[in-house]
Amino acid sequence: LASRAFRAAEGDDQRYAAARIAARGHAVLKQDTRAQWWLRRAGNVAPDDAAERIVAAEFRALRQRNPLAVSVQFGISPSSNINGGSDNDVIIIGGLSYENSPDARPLSGLQFEAGANLSYRLNQTERSATLLDFSVQGRTYALSEESKRRLREDREEAITDSDPEIPPIVRGSDFSDVVASIGLSRRWLPEGARGPWSISGTLGQTWYDDAPYVAFGQIALAKTTRFEGGRRIDVSGYVERQDRIEQDDQFLAVGGRGRWTWMLPRRDEVSLSSGFRVSLSTLPDVAFDALSVGATYQFAEPILSVKLGLGADLEYRFFARSNLVETGLGEVPRDDWRGNLRLIVGLPQYSYYGFEPQVIFRASRTESTAPRIDSRSLSIDFGIVSSF
Repeated sequence: LASRAFRAAEGDDQRYAAARIAARGHAVLKQDTRAQWWLRRAGNVAPDDAAERIVAAEFRALRQRNPLAVSVQFGISPSSNINGGSDNDVIIIGGLSYENSPDARPLSGLQFEAGANLSYRLNQTERSATLLDFSVQGRTYALSEESKRRLREDREEAITDSDPEIPPIVRGSDFSDVVASIGLSRRWLPEGARGPWSISGTLGQTWYDDAPYVAFGQIALAKTTRFEGGRRIDVSGYVERQDRIEQDDQFLAVGGRGRWTWMLPRRDEVSLSSGFRVSLSTLPDVAFDALSVGATYQFAEPILSVKLGLGADLEYRFFARSNLVETGLGEVPRDDWRGNLRLIVGLPQYSYYGFEPQVIFRASRTESTAPRIDSRSLSIDFGIVSSF
């Protein structure tokens, strides 16, 4: 009856009341996912900010109770370098110099990204829960007209000159990738603890250009510690195995991450992070050790009706053996520095069914002792995020 009343309503006030009643009815019947959908419909026609806050609070309460959690994401990103192409015209492979191929130089275009994450709570007690998780994410690309023209001209020139190595026809989808994983996790809160522990195991595989690329497995242990004033420390460690299917190579890596988050007096949120990774292998240009640092700043209140966040990351990677460094031949080490800056802009005034647009302006750069790895990229990510 509430659903029929929602469809027959003559104004937002009536739709809001009907949607709240429908949500309450599904919640009583333990149909939490359907109740959450009706709360999103209620939030979309809420008469004022106070009503929106009530809907958001009820939604969060149902999310805590619902054993099924589903999240989806998608986005479109114009980029100056969709393929991670090198800035250099000459590259080194096995200690020999080669002219960089047209499809390995920076190509501009559009990135299309979509994914889904499902989590189902298998059991729960007052202080623990066991969850089954599944995730799939994919990216594909479309080349800009400028990149298509440049690739076409390079190919036509090679054909005219009777070059024995004619560049292949390149499409944006040639750089597409997909990653799928399934995992089991256990979370628990010891008596008197300031935060929960969790342990998880994950198996997954990636595909590149529709071909199997890497199979992986990971075991991770994490701990959260909360303090007064909104301060929190998150630490985790992991062991990971990768099987590179095409090369028939395997290696192990161990690593850890830490993040310190706190609130400023104005309730702006600041976080600092660091991480490390150690590869128990010396596969050339595959196994690496790494150190990383990062920082984020999230403004609590919108500025000119816009939510703002800032972020920066820096990572150093050390490859014990490389074929891409001059005089390399697989025995010379390689050093990479990778950095990126980002400005996150949320647009809550355009919220629809509890989802709002988000734009991320991103600048990335990689400097390496291997010329083939040097790259830079500017991109604008357009996406949709949940507002509660």
